Amino acid sequence: MYEAGMTGVRLNLSHGTLKERANWLYMAASAARSQGKKTKLLIDLQGPELRVGNFSGEKKLKTDRNVIFGLRGIPVPEILLVEGKKGMRLLLDDGKIEGEILECGKGQLLVKILRGGILKPRKSIAVPGKNMDTPTLTVQDMENLKIARQYGVTGVMLPFVRSGEDLRCLRQVLEKNHGEDIKIFAKIENMQG
Repeated sequence: MYEAGMTGVRLNLSHGTLKERANWLYMAASAARSQGKKTKLLIDLQGPELRVGNFSGEKKLKTDRNVIFGLRGIPVPEILLVEGKKGMRLLLDDGKIEGEILECGKGQLLVKILRGGILKPRKSIAVPGKNMDTPTLTVQDMENLKIARQYGVTGVMLPFVRSGEDLRCLRQVLEKNHGEDIKIFAKIENMQG
């Protein structure tokens, strides 16, 4: 691909870390060098998006069935367990699956599935009409940014940017980790952004 004109690689870090992808990055840099080129590395962070947690395999969520999210159920972020309210709609996996919260409490949400489907780990969660106050950067984002310079990162994509403050936060973290010259790309992916 470098021979055909490719100049860089975009690496989605929603499902892994820079360290875990080190072999891929080495292969891309080696391929570029073999063509007398230097590769650009653009990383795409997790950002403030809500995501289902990790679980083994996949879950078949059937329409008109109830499912537990949280404790002893499908793992979700703590903020959803705290701010979830009866009647709230949840859109999972970019809206492929839809549910409605029936009950809240004791670290759980009971959710009726309105539109079923197959749910895999780390898929998105959206709450239409509700802005959840999630941090700009996840713990994994922070770890990746600490080593971005070491791995040759030249650009960072921040998904689900809500305001200029999100970009200022990212810039401060990059500067703190010697990434002053790393470019930032804002991904505007919702109405709030």
